[in-house]
Amino acid sequence: EYKRSEGSNLNNLGEAYFHLGEAQKAIEYYDQALAISREIENKRSEGAALGNLGEAYFHLGELQKAIEYHEQALAISRQILDLYNEGENLSNIGKVNASLGDINKALGCYEKSLDIARRINYRKIESDVLFNLGKIYVNLNETLNAIEYYTQSLMISREIEYRRGE
Repeated sequence: EYKRSEGSNLNNLGEAYFHLGEAQKAIEYYDQALAISREIENKRSEGAALGNLGEAYFHLGELQKAIEYHEQALAISRQILDLYNEGENLSNIGKVNASLGDINKALGCYEKSLDIARRINYRKIESDVLFNLGKIYVNLNETLNAIEYYTQSLMISREIEYRRGE
């Protein structure tokens, strides 16, 4: 039980440092949280640490590492039947693929994530994915499609009072 709390605290410290813009320091804590979650065989915590590592490496521009961590997190979310995190992980993999210029992979991930978000009524991720789809269509010079996705994202963000999304 103490190890579980320690792992959770390490992950939370990592998140705090990440939000302070200190991704490298966050990675140190996420790595420790990952080690503990594996030691005590806590798949949910392991998936969270892997996803957080993916986000930190994405922030640092280390896109291949980001994909690897997000794909490991996705595998765990599927293994433990966690649709909430499966949707998040798919969205994150889509974001990294978009940054790598692999638009088809990004679109595929976003569509799967959007489907899950709608099935489980996870409005925040639905808003985020719609926004990211809008960004892709802007880059493809499909402005009307982009406007449609941005409008849907904005409506959901306002509905759930998600200011960052708005």
